[in-house]
Amino acid sequence: MTLRWQHLIPSFTLCLATVAPGIARADCLPDTALIFLIPPEAEAEPEGRAARQFADRANAALAGRHCISLRSHTASADLAAALAAGDASFAALPLATVAEVAPALDVINLPFLFDSPHHALAWAEALPAPSATVDTPAPLGVLLTGTLQMTAPRALSTPTDVTGLAFAVPSASPVSAATAAALGATAVPVDSTAAAFAAALAAGTAQASFATWPVIDFGGLYAAPSVITETNHGVTGAAFLAAPGLIATLSPDDATLLLAVLRQVLHEQTLLAFETDAISRQAITEDGGIVLPLDAAERAAFRATLAPLYAAAAARLGRDAINAAVAANAAARPFE
Repeated sequence: MTLRWQHLIPSFTLCLATVAPGIARADCLPDTALIFLIPPEAEAEPEGRAARQFADRANAALAGRHCISLRSHTASADLAAALAAGDASFAALPLATVAEVAPALDVINLPFLFDSPHHALAWAEALPAPSATVDTPAPLGVLLTGTLQMTAPRALSTPTDVTGLAFAVPSASPVSAATAAALGATAVPVDSTAAAFAAALAAGTAQASFATWPVIDFGGLYAAPSVITETNHGVTGAAFLAAPGLIATLSPDDATLLLAVLRQVLHEQTLLAFETDAISRQAITEDGGIVLPLDAAERAAFRATLAPLYAAAAARLGRDAINAAVAANAAARPFE
């Protein structure tokens, strides 16, 4: 048994515990059912695990007053429309696509906004509770599933180091393409799988990548001459949303209960994702991969170069939203 798999056993045990069959899969009475849509591609991913754990815990606590029923939908692109139309009570939307549905959450997609994934978690867990009067999809919480790093044949300690490179980037993340362009690089969108990233680099269509730790690990993207610059510049995950007007149909006690249960689940599943990232990072370094973290001055230089993206976001979302996230990042002390 390799060291990697010895490390993974506790994580897999926790994963299995959260997806064990339970009341979430039971049929709900029509007059109590609250439909939670998840796309088929996310059923075995952190989003699906979090949805099942939320349904199990919430249904036990609700004692029949309401019953959350999980349904698999056709594709993540249809979830927002289904939620807005009232065809579902809850849905989990990828953070990269949340801009039009929950603009306030789009702040988290800004590159280099947070100093670390734990700073991003501190911001996410400080999100206010949704108002019962809101008539748009209401953000309930955020699940973080990973962070993007940069791999390249050289260290990328400054923005000018990035210029001219072709980066394989997740096709589901428009902000990654915008980030590459703002840094003077080219984006090569690929599926968010280790195999797709590895194929792009092997074919020579890209020399570099924006990829998560597991993709770098299992895709072998760290093999020489690659260097991993630990940027943590992008956050992957999902926003958990309630349908317009749903909160108003619940009693204040039930609304509070559901929010508390969900946020606890999101906290646990986010920490599990962070643990998975740490395992891949350790496996990479133990196998000879080179990891070079950015220091504060280097991170500031990237933020200065990406100022146009921040300005565009401020025009779209409001400067207050950007300032609040920057202030939360500065005030967070996740390691104390």
